[in-house]
Amino acid sequence: MADDGTHNTHHEVEVVIIGAGLCGVAAVVALRRAGVDDVLVLEKSARLGGTWRDNTYPGCGCDVPSLLYEYSFAPHRWSRSFARQPEILDYLATTAATHGVDRAVRYNTEVRSVRWSPRAHRWNLQTTTGAYTARVVIVAAGPWHQPRVPDIPGLDTFPGAVFHSARWNHELDLTGQRVAAVGTGASTVQFLPEIQPQAAHLDAFQSTPQWVLPKPDFPFPAALHDVLARHPAACSTGPRRPSAYRCATRVCCGRWRPWPASTCGPP
Repeated sequence: MADDGTHNTHHEVEVVIIGAGLCGVAAVVALRRAGVDDVLVLEKSARLGGTWRDNTYPGCGCDVPSLLYEYSFAPHRWSRSFARQPEILDYLATTAATHGVDRAVRYNTEVRSVRWSPRAHRWNLQTTTGAYTARVVIVAAGPWHQPRVPDIPGLDTFPGAVFHSARWNHELDLTGQRVAAVGTGASTVQFLPEIQPQAAHLDAFQSTPQWVLPKPDFPFPAALHDVLARHPAACSTGPRRPSAYRCATRVCCGRWRPWPASTCGPP
């Protein structure tokens, strides 16, 4: 693979992965375990992380239970049932470093085009740092890396501050401000409770009502991690055993409440 540091370089590689987020990191590890070592990850940003790098709005976190949101090859002692963005980003970075994934990443490399060459049986990729040729291309860019700003008449001339939640303006103090939030998706339901006590007035605009369900978010006590470390199969999913998250929800007021032996125990 030639690389002289210019934008006119040409790289030949077996597998190219586009995006260094959760899926990109997992793909590198899985390929290496399968014996494929000639792998490169093309990442347009200066660091990995994907959506957990880009989204830093107040209250940003996982809306999937933490125990279900981890790699099978990298178990983690989550701090709470629904982990927050800084912990997830740190987990991703640590896992990538531990498995040497970061050495395969080419940062500040944005893919501009991907074309298949029937004659050569190879993919030709044009990027901001040169051309790449690969036998296999895995797209792991994800759908959340480009903010979608609605086309609202007058938005471009609005005199107040305007920003997307995925590009949160942390320098703006919302204390005493009149705030409007457009949309009630997963991000909004996380940052609204965080900014509501600060704002003098807060309006939320939605086109479709959301389903509202209880969110059992609580800190994980050490007892839970100890049980999972000693008996990882005790809370595995099976015909007669609940998932790890279901076991975790038995934690109440800092006390571990084990499931009955008939439903949760060693296989």
